[in-house]
Amino acid sequence: GESVRATDYCSAHVDDCPVAPEVNALLPDRVALGTLRSLASYTAISVGAVFTGRTQLGTAQELAAAPTLFDFARQIRAGSARPHVVYYSAQWSTIFERADALEATDRHLDVEDLFGRKIDDSSDIYTEGVDRHLVDRMMADLPTFPAPQLLTLHLGGTHVPYYMDPADAPFRPYSDVVSWSHLPELHRTYQNAIRAQDREVARAIRAFIAAQGKRPWVVLFTSDHGEAFGEHRAIHHGQNLFDEQLHVPGFVAWGNGALTETQARDLRAHAATPTSHLDLLPTLLDLYGVYDSVVLEGYRAELPGSSLLRPAPTTPRALPISNCSAGYRCPLNTWGMLGDAHALVAQAWDGEYACMPLLAHENASAPVVDAECTRLREASKRYFERQPNGAPNR
Repeated sequence: GESVRATDYCSAHVDDCPVAPEVNALLPDRVALGTLRSLASYTAISVGAVFTGRTQLGTAQELAAAPTLFDFARQIRAGSARPHVVYYSAQWSTIFERADALEATDRHLDVEDLFGRKIDDSSDIYTEGVDRHLVDRMMADLPTFPAPQLLTLHLGGTHVPYYMDPADAPFRPYSDVVSWSHLPELHRTYQNAIRAQDREVARAIRAFIAAQGKRPWVVLFTSDHGEAFGEHRAIHHGQNLFDEQLHVPGFVAWGNGALTETQARDLRAHAATPTSHLDLLPTLLDLYGVYDSVVLEGYRAELPGSSLLRPAPTTPRALPISNCSAGYRCPLNTWGMLGDAHALVAQAWDGEYACMPLLAHENASAPVVDAECTRLREASKRYFERQPNGAPNR
């Protein structure tokens, strides 16, 4: 997903989910990742964390050298078979730190391949229903993909300007005017856009499951980051790292015996435990049965996350979050730390880090004092020499 925030989605099955009714009905037994967080509110950085399983700090050379999910998947073997690696995207290929990242796929297309022309601005194509075009193409090509498959769809219609279907828009009144006085109407446009995207996600999942026949299958859904509608003086995303821009939806669904009973039990236990995008790559490697491979020993040491198919770690979390990287210079200095129940956040004009409770969103307007906050401030010194305002991080 793109720009979908957790509070405007139904990660867990509910009786009535007007924002995502089709996926809600299609996968009633899915396991929700209710506390899933991104490590950034910019796509280019959060995507790097998802596909490499690493924080996006370090030099440009280090980031570019990190293997991706595609690289790992190409090396997996079951006898002579390996996953057929596919990446179809409504985004641009330039979101990857490595220029050759997609060379590890067997089949890929980006938004310009999809439309067959150069596209300079997202508004040029998002108003055309980019997700519908993407899923149409995936469904047309799906019969040509050999099994087994690792198929990634990267959607885009829920990015501003928020593509929606006026004929199926229950959230009213709505407007595409971006202004402080029209935020409730803009928010409803966004909710209608998630509903329009839900229809395409459901189409893709139905086609994928049908194509697997009796083979085991797994579907994992998340979003790159969230979205703000006035919370903490922000609209859209990228300006800060408050929870409305980091808390993202997430769920895992499976069939035909893809998970053992023990794996399913441990996955369900993660529904209420702190999770982040860094846990997704270890989980996928575990699904393929290679996470414990001696060949991956050196790589595992570079992965801060944990497999969601195993008991939750007991070590308190302290992950660096940032909208800046060596390959993506953020317009505004903003970084901090992600803990289990709190996050340190600061922008260039802040005198010091603010420690904010997670899951509070717009109700969290004032920093708190907590033992975890002290731990996170101390941990931040390992990652950031300076605070966003330029002062030494001491």
